[in-house]
Amino acid sequence: MERRMQGFTALELAITLAIVSVLLSVMIVSVSEPFERAKISGGIAEAESIVSMCNIVRVSPISTARDSQSQKVYATYIGRYDEWTDVSVLKSHLPSTFQVPTANPFGKSYYFKLNEDSCKVALETDLVLDEWEGYEIEDSGGRSRIIISSPKRSTAGHVWVKQQSRMLSGEDFR
Repeated sequence: MERRMQGFTALELAITLAIVSVLLSVMIVSVSEPFERAKISGGIAEAESIVSMCNIVRVSPISTARDSQSQKVYATYIGRYDEWTDVSVLKSHLPSTFQVPTANPFGKSYYFKLNEDSCKVALETDLVLDEWEGYEIEDSGGRSRIIISSPKRSTAGHVWVKQQSRMLSGEDFR
């Protein structure tokens, strides 16, 4: 009487492993998508806080001087940053008590642009996106940058800040 060995053949094992690997690859894609969405949402929240800090720097004078004859006060504000600049430069213009995140959830730096009227912060991702919840998207070497900016209605510039300061202090001239 011949004894037959119990077990799987190599072909059966190969087919089983192929089916399991296909199922795992589909599952990994469906499980990783919520993580990527959460990274983007967290990065946008941090970028919005950086925009707020950027607006503080934008409207705060870095120095003031008074003309001895006319008694006018002249203020000097931070310069323009028309190119994407690492957020550590912005951090250097803020008091040390401000906690400015420098790396986003994707492990990349945040970048900013600044002028008299507005501030923009870029969240660079590892993904290629066509759009994201109404934010401006910019291509950056095969990756997408989500641009977060100050709302158009709240872009108070230097002139507005000076006017409000004068009004609150009851000054007739400056």
